[in-house]
Amino acid sequence: MKRADTRKVRSVGDDTLIVAIDVGMEMNRGYCTTPDGRSTKIFKFDNTREGFDALWSMVIASKNRFKCNEVIVGYESTGVEN
Repeated sequence: MKRADTRKVRSVGDDTLIVAIDVGMEMNRGYCTTPDGRSTKIFKFDNTREGFDALWSMVIASKNRFKCNEVIVGYESTGVEN
C-alpha cells in the first residue's frame, strides 16, 4: 500500500479537489468542489464499510472528472447540542 503524505497544505492549487464531509450519527453527507467552482451534488453515505467505500469511490471519480492531482478532506460533526 502506498504511504500517504499527511503534511499540512499551505495553499490550495487549481488542481486540488476539496472534499467536505458533514459527519452524522448514522448518515453522513459529502460534497466535492474545486477552487474554480466545479462541484458535485451533495451525496449521502452511511457509517459502514460500504458507506466509506461509496465515499472513496465518489472522491476518486471526482478527482478524475475534474483532473485534480491533490485532495484535501475537511470534516465537521453535526452532533446534538446539549
